[in-house]
Amino acid sequence: MKNVPTNTLLGMGTVFAWVSAVAGFTGLLVRWHESYLLRPDAGHIPVSNLYEVFILFWSLPR
Repeated sequence: MKNVPTNTLLGMGTVFAWVSAVAGFTGLLVRWHESYLLRPDAGHIPVSNLYEVFILFWSLPR
């Protein structure tokens, strides 16, 4: 007998994890783009605090 609820939850968890990773990476790219729009000479990847570094590390593929 198949354990359908476990497979369903596993699939939902996998999809949620990928959606979260894409959303985090998209947010990082938007912040980076916005920093260039504010001051083109000072645009940089947004790693100015620990929260942004954690988002960067969680967004990178493993």
